[in-house]
Amino acid sequence: MDIDINVVKSEILKELIDLKDPKKEIVGFAGKDKKVYTVGSDSKIIGRLFEVLTQPKLEKVAKKLHLNLNESPKQTIYPDFWLSNPNNPDRNRIAIDIKTTYRHGKKSKFGFTLGSYTSFLRNGTKNIAGSYDMYSTHLIIGFIYTRNVNYVTEVIPFSEVESATPAVLDIDYFVAEKYKISGEKPGSGNTANIGTISSENMLDFSGERGPFATIGNNIFEDYWRNYPTPSERANNKEKYTDLEGYIKWKKNIDPQKGEEIERLMKKFNN
Repeated sequence: MDIDINVVKSEILKELIDLKDPKKEIVGFAGKDKKVYTVGSDSKIIGRLFEVLTQPKLEKVAKKLHLNLNESPKQTIYPDFWLSNPNNPDRNRIAIDIKTTYRHGKKSKFGFTLGSYTSFLRNGTKNIAGSYDMYSTHLIIGFIYTRNVNYVTEVIPFSEVESATPAVLDIDYFVAEKYKISGEKPGSGNTANIGTISSENMLDFSGERGPFATIGNNIFEDYWRNYPTPSERANNKEKYTDLEGYIKWKKNIDPQKGEEIERLMKKFNN
């Protein structure tokens, strides 16, 4: 049974809708002492909370589509979750990674990081559940939010939970295929993380408007498999740093393929 990725994306989006419901805001952790400990604004904690909120929704999607939902055995192992066919669990898996970031201002651009390009992309079994060739599609569920400037850290009785001030506001989200929102540069400074496109418009992410969207996943993977590592960049051993440079490099080692990619890029730019 083939899994229609557009159906999967659509069903995930349907399930995420109620995260915008103010009555379902996450304000803290509940203890057996019947008190709520507010979460604070630490981005790692908030990122983990979005994973916790998303998991039951993915379970509903899996059940509806007669798929299995699996969770990464460790935080450092890709992906966060994956969907699989119960009759053939090691083929055509759909990887799902949860990414979060916050707005720096109403008109500020934002972006995400999409994991290392020196791990499973180059070594198919490094830091991944199973092996890279078990996955046919890689989805990103991205969340963006505004930090609440009026937030206070506090401990309150559970009976007063409705009065608690949420740490995050204006939650928005998208579901996109990873390669379709990838950018041309690493994210997070001098790291080996793939960076997304950068935009102030959420529609650029939900509409999957990255430079690889029309030229394909195979080129995306080849681009990042060969992208210079931080040490190569530091030692001026760069093959290329953008798609224009990649095409020149590709034309030197494989003229036919390089020209094919160049034609696709011109079509994209037009």
